[in-house]
Parts: sequence; structure tokens; C-alpha cells
Amino acid sequence: MPLLIVASAFRGNVLPAECSRAVPSLVERWVQSRPDSPAILDPTCAEATSYAQLWRSSGALAAHLRRLGVGRGEVVALSLPRGRSLIVAMLAVARAGAAYLPVTPRHLWTGCAGRLTRRASPS
Repeated sequence: MPLLIVASAFRGNVLPAECSRAVPSLVERWVQSRPDSPAILDPTCAEATSYAQLWRSSGALAAHLRRLGVGRGEVVALSLPRGRSLIVAMLAVARAGAAYLPVTPRHLWTGCAGRLTRRASPS
């Protein structure tokens, strides 16, 4: 059983042509049209996160990332378990204008993190 189910926007539907747009733009449209609808369902704890909650949480994290200098052309490594926090972080990174790179904890312990940091640092 998957940990997370992205709600009805994709479930059983053919993706519309508008999906060629950036994900934050699509999520923002869903926030405007159905703010209280569930965006994330977590069957392990029976909690739902609405599109409005997802948008607020990811916006706060995106603002923090921008204050740290994250923006267009940057890559942010994410090492989070599957769950609400990971989805919020992925959307926040996109809203900040950057790209995300999923990294497993195993990679962090094997020295991959150091290589990622060196590559991301200005020469």
C-alpha cells in the first residue's frame, strides 16, 4: 500500500494538456478552485491535507528557502521519508524556483552529501 495518495486531481483521470505548466501553477489553480479539498491523503494516520494547507505550508518554506539564497538554477537535496513533509518540501523548492534532488539517508552517510555540497558551491 502506498504511503501517500495524491488526491482526485490525478486519480483515474487522463492528465490534461495544462500539465505542461509548472507544478506550482497547477497547484495554485487547484487552491483557487477547491481550497478545502484534500490534496494529500495519508492512510497510515487517516489525516488529509487540503490544497489551502499545502499551499500555505509550501509557501512558508519557499519563502525561507529564498531567504537562504535558493532560487532559479539551484538544486536542493531532499532526504525525507515519504509523507506530507516530502510533498510540502518538493512544492516549496519548486515555488522557490529551484529543482529538488531526492537523496536517501544511505547516500548521506556514504559521503554523497559532501560531493553534492562541493558541486553546489561556487567555484
